Amino acid sequence: MNRSLVNLLLGGALVVTLGLGLMIEDDHRLPNRLFLPNMNASPAYGAYEEGPLAKGERRTKEAGQWSGGLYLTPDSIGLKASTALTNPLNKDSLMDYSQAGAFVYRDFCLPCHGPNGAGDGPVALRGYPPPPNLIAPAANALTDGQIYHIITFGKGNMPAYAAQMTDYERWLAVMHLRRLQ
Repeated sequence: MNRSLVNLLLGGALVVTLGLGLMIEDDHRLPNRLFLPNMNASPAYGAYEEGPLAKGERRTKEAGQWSGGLYLTPDSIGLKASTALTNPLNKDSLMDYSQAGAFVYRDFCLPCHGPNGAGDGPVALRGYPPPPNLIAPAANALTDGQIYHIITFGKGNMPAYAAQMTDYERWLAVMHLRRLQ
């Protein structure tokens, strides 16, 4: 196609669009149509009121802490997770999960934590702040629920992996970490 034909087609499309715009009557007294009306007119709840989705849970005075949930302040992260979350995978068959757990660890954890969990992965060696040593006594003291909670919601420099990993994959990562320890 040559340039004048393309310009003629675009000019024709512009004339048709402007003509349709002038033909459509718009009553400015009517409100706009809402695509997601529930997001525009959602009910508001005060800081200490019960909401419909969190019956019995009220915000406490500490920022971000819920009395009945797992969303805790950074200082108390995982305290409720240590008792509320239990590993559904059988710890007696730790070796049964080793291959699947190693695969998950290799894909998601190894770049930062390194092949043995010592915090010496390729990302850390290129200048990013090194992650904690996963085979240190402090990591050994964490419960499976606390580790799962950290993988899910993140902590410090570690991002949350809830969107990237399924629940099963996160528990497999916990099982592989236990095998490394």
